[in-house]
Amino acid sequence: MENLFRNIHIKKEVYLSFLAAVALGILVLYLGKYTLGIILAPIGLYFIIKIKPSPNTALVIIGLLLYVNILKPLGMYQIVSSLVDLLVLTVILKYCVTVGIKNEQFKWIIIASGFLFVSFFEIFNPNIPSFEAGLQGFRKTSFAFMLFYIGIFKFKEARKVKEFLIKFSILTLPLLLYGIKQSIFISEIDRLYLFVNSADTWTGTLFGETRATSVFSGPFHFGMFSAILAVINLFLMEVVNKKRYQLIFLLFFFVSFLACNSSLTRTNLVALVGAIIAYKLIQMKIKSILILLPIITGSLIAVYYLIVSNTYFLLSSNNQILRMIGTISNIDNDSRFEGRSQGWESILNLVAKNPLLAYGTGSSGDTLNTVYDFQYHVTSHNVFLKILMETGVIGLAMFASLFIGISLLFLKKVLNKETTLIKKVYACCFAVMVVFFINGLVGSALDTYPISSIVLLFMGIGVTNLTNEENITNRLDSRLEGL
Repeated sequence: MENLFRNIHIKKEVYLSFLAAVALGILVLYLGKYTLGIILAPIGLYFIIKIKPSPNTALVIIGLLLYVNILKPLGMYQIVSSLVDLLVLTVILKYCVTVGIKNEQFKWIIIASGFLFVSFFEIFNPNIPSFEAGLQGFRKTSFAFMLFYIGIFKFKEARKVKEFLIKFSILTLPLLLYGIKQSIFISEIDRLYLFVNSADTWTGTLFGETRATSVFSGPFHFGMFSAILAVINLFLMEVVNKKRYQLIFLLFFFVSFLACNSSLTRTNLVALVGAIIAYKLIQMKIKSILILLPIITGSLIAVYYLIVSNTYFLLSSNNQILRMIGTISNIDNDSRFEGRSQGWESILNLVAKNPLLAYGTGSSGDTLNTVYDFQYHVTSHNVFLKILMETGVIGLAMFASLFIGISLLFLKKVLNKETTLIKKVYACCFAVMVVFFINGLVGSALDTYPISSIVLLFMGIGVTNLTNEENITNRLDSRLEGL
């Protein structure tokens, strides 16, 4: 028996893991809730030291940002989400120090950093009731820009973008399916998430039915998330070679569409249609675009008049999609849209009195007025007016120049690229921005963090001059063969 034990060689890591487990077991008795921090701190430190700039890093980060929402009903969300935010910031700073910034990235990073500086400075605006309120507003409005840096720093090849999006699509599928499940029946677990989200009872229902939110803060967030995933799955359906993978991503596309529909957000259904049209259109030759654009415009006008002429039939239909379409022509009488024009007017009047300093980060943040006592607070229902209200004309100028400049850059890159995969990657990035833009016209799209961070990630990817013109689909399909 003694000889048997002599022949067993236990690795040093096993001894250390055993000792660490015993130590933590003892600490739990004395530290209670602080034990979680004790466990996460060394894990986070190890992760920061070992992390390397790669698309897999981006996948881990975006996955953490999305799935940390599962903790909302459990009371640990604030602590863990703050640690994840800190991790994102640390990774970006580490990259800047160890790798540096290239000249092609410098202009966009300066504009984004300038906006972040103005937004952070506005935390200390006299209108902001406390530093905590300003910090909450900064996280809702501006922290999503951290993923813009991730997109710029960690993606260099179109092949890597494609691989990342395949993994991202698979990673997010459970969140889509859970939202669809909520639209079919509500369980006690679902009620926990519905209770802690930002939407009140009135906002959380439409046509007497509960609007799906999955694990996010409201149906608008989930609808925007689903629309973005639909665009991604459409892209993947086109860039994989084998038919069985095309069918898989076609299925994923329909799941994304059903999830978007289950959120019962009309804006996101319109955004999804607009994004699909934009994705397909900008990949065509300029001559074809000039021919098709007036045809598409005329068709949309004809469809609108068809909706108007059949409003009563659509509103009385038992089909949710038809009823939502019917409400498009009935916006003036829709209580959900009432007051938005007054809110827009209020913001413009307030900013006219204080255009430079404005009213601080968070002064137009959705639901923050129910938690903090602002002197001036207006829910904007428009992303550009939100930025104007919170950061003034300087912040708006930086945000608009970033958004418009990158949109034009996308168009230029798509039209000038001959390589199919790179062209489609840029077209996908542009279509995701279309989802954001349409949502931003009637909603505070930046307040959807972490959903808004996905949009900023795509903006960062699109800014990068992607390389690798080889036919990479065969290599990736061969990897999938082994799964």
